[in-house]
Amino acid sequence: MHDTPHREDFVKSYRAYGSGCVRVHKPKEFATFLLRDSINYSYQKIDSICKLRKTIFVPINRQIDVHFVYLTNAVDSAGNIMYLKDVYKWD
Repeated sequence: MHDTPHREDFVKSYRAYGSGCVRVHKPKEFATFLLRDSINYSYQKIDSICKLRKTIFVPINRQIDVHFVYLTNAVDSAGNIMYLKDVYKWD
């Protein structure tokens, strides 16, 4: 799970151009949530680290369960059903 340098991809109807990675829409907010028990990693600290454009590893001392849901149908803001492309051919 990571951010993307291609923010323009978030508005595209077809976004399965990557190699199977899961892109995080608000990575700084997500990192702040994950590191909420750590005094050293406020949102401001995470933001300053991101500006370095360098990967760092921070251990998390508790288990975090992650649940992914793969959906090929959704509802848009007007209430219309959207039928999405099943890129993994699971339907």
